[in-house]
Amino acid sequence: MESVSFDEYLKSHEGIGHINLIKLHKIPIESEKLNYLRYFIEIETIEGSNKGLTYFAYYYGYVYLTLEKNGYKIAYIKYFGEDFLCAPYHGWQHLAEANVDIRYGNWCGLVKERYPTEQTGMSKKYISKEQMIRFI
Repeated sequence: MESVSFDEYLKSHEGIGHINLIKLHKIPIESEKLNYLRYFIEIETIEGSNKGLTYFAYYYGYVYLTLEKNGYKIAYIKYFGEDFLCAPYHGWQHLAEANVDIRYGNWCGLVKERYPTEQTGMSKKYISKEQMIRFI
């Protein structure tokens, strides 16, 4: 995981005139060994461009919080730009079954039998005999 200084973090927001939080959803962490709270986020920004105009851009990702003496602090943030020309909500990865089949089945040959996908709200749980993977 790459870390950046506070100054680098501020610089990464240059050209952004507004940020709007669209979604914030707490995601369970599968391992009790990990001492984090994890949240799925989706944000909308108004950004400048080198064409002399502004546009709306959308990002999704995860925020990890850790408990310290004075309360929770952001441990790290990982986010990605959304490509609505491909498919809304994260390209082909939003299809949990296709994601597992392509990454773990076809490429690696790890999935021999698929069980039905369980979906609760925004969370999908995909289970195979070899592994269990949770997708958002």
